[in-house]
Amino acid sequence: SAAMRVLPQLPRRDALHDALRLLHQRIEFGIRADVEPLKAIEELAKAGIPVGVSLAPVIPGLNDSEMPAILKRASEHGATSAFYTVVRLPHAVGDLFSEWLRRTYPDRAEKVINRIKEVHNGKLTSAEFGTRMSGSGELADSIAQLFDITCRKYHFNERDIRLSKEKFAGKKTDQLDLF
Repeated sequence: SAAMRVLPQLPRRDALHDALRLLHQRIEFGIRADVEPLKAIEELAKAGIPVGVSLAPVIPGLNDSEMPAILKRASEHGATSAFYTVVRLPHAVGDLFSEWLRRTYPDRAEKVINRIKEVHNGKLTSAEFGTRMSGSGELADSIAQLFDITCRKYHFNERDIRLSKEKFAGKKTDQLDLF
């Protein structure tokens, strides 16, 4: 696979923590975790590389219910960490998404739009530090609880992954090192 072709070029174990996304060609209810990302997760995990999954974007009322199934499949294939991001729809993206949603899911479009607004204080997006990626309010808390409970069930985020830059050979310059 592509992951295994790149692997020999990368530093091993503590220097690498890959976050692979379980991408959907289109957003659907029901688990559609494609085989290729799951195979890559499995191959990297077998090679001793800590692998994580990103659940993004979580769209309240549309795909948030898929989180447990995705995390279960990722865990079965060797992923050990996970995180999520709630959808944000800034500026014209909100209009485009709303139009797509009404066309693709006319029966639940308004419900989904209202739920997105619910997690972003009445708007389709939030720029507020600390909540812009996870939302706020009861619905955002419910999503966070579902994610946390599922992560505990499948033993995600139990290991502290320490990244190292020791094995990376960067270009030497006269500029001072910030770290």
